[in-house]
Amino acid sequence: MMNLTTNLHTHTSRCGHAFGTDEAYVCAAIENGITTLGFSDHVMIPNCESKIRGDYSMLQDYLESIHSLKEKYKSKIKIFTGFECEYTRELAPYLKELKSRKEVDYFILGQHFLRYSQSDFQYYVGNRENSLPMNLLKEYKQGIIEALKSGLFTYYAHPDIFLSGITHFTEELDLMIEEICQTAKDCQIPMEINLGPVRLQEKKIRDGEEEYRYPSRHFFEIANKVGVSLVIGIDAHHPKDFDLNQYD
Repeated sequence: MMNLTTNLHTHTSRCGHAFGTDEAYVCAAIENGITTLGFSDHVMIPNCESKIRGDYSMLQDYLESIHSLKEKYKSKIKIFTGFECEYTRELAPYLKELKSRKEVDYFILGQHFLRYSQSDFQYYVGNRENSLPMNLLKEYKQGIIEALKSGLFTYYAHPDIFLSGITHFTEELDLMIEEICQTAKDCQIPMEINLGPVRLQEKKIRDGEEEYRYPSRHFFEIANKVGVSLVIGIDAHHPKDFDLNQYD
């Protein structure tokens, strides 16, 4: 069985695609040997109607709930309050203000989209059937590099999500991966091996071989070559996701 005592990638039902109470996640984490738990629900954004995150009106309830659980279970588990965030220049001032609050311990970078315009995001990069064209992938890479250099993030979640629709690696794509990894290393930001698709058995054929949509073996071979630090993230969307037997 996998031995994992820390998980900083945990969602709550507020995002609309996770299930269970906040306390149920804490209890499941304790039961499965987690000693450090970070909640990192999708960041709530003012005037944003995105379907993958809770309404901004849920922000304070989220902060208060996790703080209460920190106190209730402090003798059994260490709990931190965070958010999984996309980064764009337009959102940077808001993210900086939010992170400055005493109730917020950390951010993880979860760049699911390419652009933010008016009240929502555009160009989802995790489409498992079709990849963005190379010109948009290059724009995505530049956004990632800017995010990594911003100083806002503790680690980089599912850094290979943008490869979900890729069926063949090219030299140009490898150079893009290497540049992202080198920037993460230079900024001392670990990259996450995300267990979500492993749990869901989301696989595809890439360069003639079956592998998970992510984590991508090829991506992390390059990451290891560069020497970037790695962490494991459960990406919990249900309390049962802390059962580590399902990842063997």
